[in-house]
Amino acid sequence: MLVSLVALVISIKYYHRHRSLKIFTWYILSSLTEDAAGTYHYLAGVDKVIPAMIGGVVTNLFMLAEYIIFTYFMLTYISSVKRKWIIRISSLLFFAIMAFLWIKFPKTIYMEFFSLESLFLVLPCLFYFYELFMKVQAEPLGSQPAFWIVTGILFLNACSIPLSLTIGMMGKYDDAAYSLNYILYILLFILIIRAYLCKPESPVPARAR
Repeated sequence: MLVSLVALVISIKYYHRHRSLKIFTWYILSSLTEDAAGTYHYLAGVDKVIPAMIGGVVTNLFMLAEYIIFTYFMLTYISSVKRKWIIRISSLLFFAIMAFLWIKFPKTIYMEFFSLESLFLVLPCLFYFYELFMKVQAEPLGSQPAFWIVTGILFLNACSIPLSLTIGMMGKYDDAAYSLNYILYILLFILIIRAYLCKPESPVPARAR
């Protein structure tokens, strides 16, 4: 939460520096809201019904907002119309699967839900890096905010898939294993901060077929 607060301050300070990063101020706020709901659930007691319901609803809404924000951001940096449509179709599939799971299991949050989100977010990350390294770069990668953001998204989700799929097998060590998730998000927010500190970027290239 401390790193998230620092990222929020940086995002507000440099809100007008990078037009494409404005959406991440809202992402950080949604993350802090999810953290606050989780803290309330923990302090109130994990066996309490109302805090558990609030925590569950906020967590699911955060996951949905996270997926939409990440996907929308990467779509703005992918020039291929074909790859854009692949991402849109995969997103519709993701929403359909999640709607089915939420209807079938309305009172439960499964780590598998997050592994599903991570799985669908890896594809646009790979598309972004494919196009990035297929083009001649006018600027160093380190000066491109999108490079830092997508690197953080890919690292977070690529590492989250095995974690979320195996945490149920950890037994008494599941809390310790889940703490790795916090480390992954800390790295993501550090990279978001790094992106905001880049110099103003050039306009996003026009679409290409």
